[in-house]
Amino acid sequence: MAGSDWPGVLCSAPAVDANGNLYLLADVWDEAYLYVIGEDKTGPFLSHGGLNSHDGFLHETVYVVDELLYLVFDDTIDPDSLPGPEDFVVRDHGEPVPVQGVDLIDSEFRSKSVIVLVLERPVINGQQVTVQINAQVKDLLGNPSGPFPVLTAFDATSPDLVEAVFSGKTIKLTFDEDVTFIFESDSIDDYLTIIVKDQDGKDKDADIVDIKADGTDVLIELASPLKDSDRVLVSYNPWPDFWTAPDVPNLIRDESKLVISGWVFGGNVAKNFERYANL
Repeated sequence: MAGSDWPGVLCSAPAVDANGNLYLLADVWDEAYLYVIGEDKTGPFLSHGGLNSHDGFLHETVYVVDELLYLVFDDTIDPDSLPGPEDFVVRDHGEPVPVQGVDLIDSEFRSKSVIVLVLERPVINGQQVTVQINAQVKDLLGNPSGPFPVLTAFDATSPDLVEAVFSGKTIKLTFDEDVTFIFESDSIDDYLTIIVKDQDGKDKDADIVDIKADGTDVLIELASPLKDSDRVLVSYNPWPDFWTAPDVPNLIRDESKLVISGWVFGGNVAKNFERYANL
C-alpha cells in the first residue's frame, strides 16, 4: 500500500482486475473503497457501511434492526434491477421469515445504495439471521453483480422491555433477549428512575442498592421493601444511546459486539421506556 497526503488514507498501486478495470484500492480509516479509472465494468458488490438504528454509521455489510434487514452495496444500484420479495430467502435461527417488501435507499453518505428488506416480523438476534439473494442487481451503467453467498446479518436490534414486576425489595425487568448490565451507583439516576407512591399517593423512598442482569432479566434491588398497594413507575432513558465501549456502566444492552480496527464496542442499548411494574 502506498501512502497519501491525508492521514488515515492508504492507496494501492494501480491494478487491473479480471474484468479489465484499471483501479485503485483505497483504505480510508479502515474502510475499503474501489476507485475505477476509465470505464466502469464492475457490477455492484456488498461493502461496509450504512445507516444504523441510531442514524449513525455502522461498519457492517448486512445488518438487521427489528423487522428491517439492510444490505449495503458499494455502488448506486439501478432501481429497475431491484429484486422482488420472492428473490430473497431470510431465515431466523433456521426458520423462514417472509419478506413483505423491498426498498432502495441511495445513501448520501459515501455514495452507496442500501437495499432494505421489510420482514413479516421483527427478529431479535441478528447474529442468527441469514439472507440469500437469488437474483442479480445492476449499477447505473448496467454492470451486473456476481452471485451472492449466504449472508449473516449483524445484530443491530435493541432489547425491548416485555414485562416489569415487583416483589419485596426487588423489581424485575424482563426483555425479549439476553441482556448485560454494569451497575454504578454514582450515576444510576442519570439513566434509571424509580418513583414509588403509596396507596394515598404519597412519595416513598426508592433507593437503589444494586442492579444485575440474569439472562433476559434485569433485577433491581431496593433498600426498602415495597408493599402490594404501592404504585411503582420505572423509567429508563439512557445516554448515550449509541455504540460505546463495553465497560460503560448503567446501560441495559444485549450481548452483540462490534469490532472496528481492534476497537470493541458494547452491545445494542435497550430502548427507552416508562412502565408501571405489576405484582
